[in-house]
Amino acid sequence: MRTGPDLPASVPIAEAFFTRLLPKLDDARELKLALHALRLLASRESVSASDLLADEAVRQSLPGLDSDDAERLLRQACAHGVLRPMDGEAAEFKAGEGLEVRAGQINIFELYEQNIGLLSPLIAEELKEAEQRYPGEWIEGAFREAVARNVRNWRYIARILERWESQGRADGEPKRYHRPIDPAKYKRGRYGHLVR
Repeated sequence: MRTGPDLPASVPIAEAFFTRLLPKLDDARELKLALHALRLLASRESVSASDLLADEAVRQSLPGLDSDDAERLLRQACAHGVLRPMDGEAAEFKAGEGLEVRAGQINIFELYEQNIGLLSPLIAEELKEAEQRYPGEWIEGAFREAVARNVRNWRYIARILERWESQGRADGEPKRYHRPIDPAKYKRGRYGHLVR
């Protein structure tokens, strides 16, 4: 994905926004302001109405927006769960639960497009699986190592990740990465009654 003066960097938006929150938003102005707030939150800890009003992209997409409207729309976004007040104050806002974005976070698809090329549907499936299986630092590190060796293909990167999983990383990371276990998952399903 290319960036530059005409093309902005991409901003990751959690799937929860589309599945849980977007169906609740019926005010187009609230939706626009919420998306702009999430864009700004990709590079800072919190955002305020004055931050949004000072942003050129907000002024272009919401002409005539004043501070009262911005405050009202931000409160609506909080009520819908898109945003939440920062430390209990209604002047500063952060992303709603499940919508947080770490500053500087790059997703695996961007890494692929920036370092290898265009995505195909088959590669996209493999990337999704890798993203669920390995931590983000490992994925970024594997891309970095492949680019440093000028071997720009997914198979090579996947082999690096598999090697790190079985043998450990040279930087002292544990041999295997284990995602936290959710005990509740054993209580659901066909044999859940036996676990309870």
